Amino acid sequence: MSVCLYMHAGSMYSPERLAPLQDQSLTCGDISLYPSRSYHVKPDATILNGHLTLIAYKWQRIGEELYIDADTLEKIKAQNKTDMARLKDVCKMWLHSIPHGTWTHVVTALERCQEPELAKKIATIHCLP
Repeated sequence: MSVCLYMHAGSMYSPERLAPLQDQSLTCGDISLYPSRSYHVKPDATILNGHLTLIAYKWQRIGEELYIDADTLEKIKAQNKTDMARLKDVCKMWLHSIPHGTWTHVVTALERCQEPELAKKIATIHCLP
């Protein structure tokens, strides 16, 4: 599994800070990290759900920030009784409907949902600074 770079203008993950890492290939356990080429990695549903478990109650806001339309969110709400089940469906729908969705999109959505600590944790793990 590759890890992405979190590129955000003016952030601590700016291209200037990442330049020294461009030609390095790091290994962490069984995960290869390729900083210069891996910022377009699509999240795995199980890993994504694991990260978002503690904020499952924000499933609808997360869905909105991941650009899932309101009708789809209403269907998800009607079909599931718990926030965790709704969150799983939001993640599954997003991963299915947005073929180019990346960890960077997840981080941005979490920042917009006022979850900066979780966004930073995910960026650190999946979007190598």
